[in-house]
Order: sequence, then C-alpha cells, then structure tokens
Amino acid sequence: SYDSLTLRTSPTTMEGPIPMEVLRNDDVIKYQYNQTKAFAIIISSMAIISIMSSSLVIWLVARSKQRLSTTYHRIIIGMSIADILLSLAYATFGAMAPSDVDYLVWNARGNQASCDAQGFAATFGAFSGLLYSCSLNLYYLAVVRYQKKDYYIRNRI
Repeated sequence: SYDSLTLRTSPTTMEGPIPMEVLRNDDVIKYQYNQTKAFAIIISSMAIISIMSSSLVIWLVARSKQRLSTTYHRIIIGMSIADILLSLAYATFGAMAPSDVDYLVWNARGNQASCDAQGFAATFGAFSGLLYSCSLNLYYLAVVRYQKKDYYIRNRI
C-alpha cells in the first residue's frame, strides 16, 4: 500500500548529485505515487468544472436570440468546444495512462493507444483554444480599435 510516506533520506541535506540508491528507494516511489494521486484528483476535478462551465456557455449562446448569427458567438462556441475537448482529456483521473506504469501513476488502467488518444485530444484542444483566442483578439481589435461592424467582419475579414 502506498498510503504511508516516510522518507529516510532527504535529498536537500546531501552534498553533490543524488545517488541512484536514493532515487530507487521505495519511499521515493511512494512519494511520487501519492503526488500523482493528488495531482490527478485536483486536475480532473477542475476539468469537470471546466466542462460544465463551457457547456453552460454553449447552452446560453444556443438559447440567445442571435444564436450563431454573430461572429462573436461563433468564436465563443469554438472556444467552448475546444475547452471541452481539452478538459475531457484531463478529466480521466489518470485512467488513460498505460497500466504498466501503475506503480508510478495513480489509477493507471489504459494502454499506449489510450494514452496517445488522450495526448491527441489534449493537444488538439489546447491549440484550437489558442487559435480561437487569437481570433477573439482580432475580432476585438477590429471592433474596438477600428470600429468595424459585425457585418463587415463577417464578410471582409
């Protein structure tokens, strides 16, 4: 069981590089295991809140009078979908990690394919979110700085 943690050797009190015996110590592995458990629970909980929040944004835009007729709403919907995709990748509580590293990663139940799929979803969601954020910045540049109307942005930009 990895519930108890007692480090017999403190790496901060040693001089020079850390010996390999300390790095292979079971206590260090237990410490890393407990850290990944806490990290997975915190990140996954925040990801679930993010999924609910982005879903609420999509619901609010879908119920508005303008729906997807404005450029702003289309950008916000795209950002919300990208955030949901990224958050879904993080909301797995570590279960997508390959099961052969279960001694190091808490709740590792996946395989290499599930790990690759999670990595793809996270990368695609993150880059999509960045691109939509850039689009929103350009939108506000056109609206605020250059006082362009939505029909101009929709048709010309």
